[in-house]
Amino acid sequence: MNRVIGLIAALCLMGLPLRAVDNVTLSGVTYSSGSSLTIDASDTLTTSGTVTVASGANITLRAGVRIYLEPGFSVQSGATFQALVTPDAIKSTPTITWSPPTAITYGTVLSSTQLNATASVAGTFTYSPAAGATLNAGTGQTLSVVFTPTDTTNYNSVSATVALTVNKAGGTVTLGGMVAIYDGSAKAATATTSPAGLAVTFTYDAGSGPTGTAPSGIGSYTVLGTINDSNYTGAAAGTLTIFDPNLDADGDGLPNGWEIAHGLNPNDPSDAGAASAHDGTLTNLDCYKLGLDPGTTVTTGDLKLNVHQPNN
Repeated sequence: MNRVIGLIAALCLMGLPLRAVDNVTLSGVTYSSGSSLTIDASDTLTTSGTVTVASGANITLRAGVRIYLEPGFSVQSGATFQALVTPDAIKSTPTITWSPPTAITYGTVLSSTQLNATASVAGTFTYSPAAGATLNAGTGQTLSVVFTPTDTTNYNSVSATVALTVNKAGGTVTLGGMVAIYDGSAKAATATTSPAGLAVTFTYDAGSGPTGTAPSGIGSYTVLGTINDSNYTGAAAGTLTIFDPNLDADGDGLPNGWEIAHGLNPNDPSDAGAASAHDGTLTNLDCYKLGLDPGTTVTTGDLKLNVHQPNN
């Protein structure tokens, strides 16, 4: 940027560094006889002899330029300084451009999609966390970068930060333990999750509002199982039914207690006539009437028939 020479001198008097910018220019400068003005190969601006600068003259300094103004230096009316010092032009600070990235989902590794800062000059970027890192779910997580310019003589290193939101990933819940026989004890639902091992919180509702206490009374309860994890979200709903063991809810001839004990559904009347695993011919109802376990496979050699004569 351009600066009036008087302003530069005023900054010098206050002990403030000159602002370093792109190049060296002088305009509106006049010299007395024998004076000289040089810009040498090392980017140093010097004056010697008596130099007169017209009012309103401008000067722009390039990064790293040193300016030496001798006591004979003067300007026309309108300048605001009386004495001059020999300041060093400070380094320029590059401009970093880095927009906040779009939110990602847990499990997404950081890449150039998020780590994509640019600078106004050439250089290298060092990010934290680095590319390849996986962040936990959360809002406003800080990504930071340190930019190191290739030209460290004329430019400063600079840092920047942006905020990134990492959303929870979706998990699945499969409910279990949805049928139970009444025995006076609480009947809690169970669940498996994908990914495996996630904690699940249950609520039960018999119509009067959800509660976290597992039910114990005969009846049906709406169950909601919700993943409780910092990085995953998901839920599943179902109906938990606690049956009276002595009743037959589906009217298929099989008591509720017997059906549940043998892995059958007390609400499905079709399972009474279904073939059991016992011998391939008996139905589940046959097994119940004969006092057999419908889930136990037997062979002919396992069956024994005892015949008794009356009164013998």
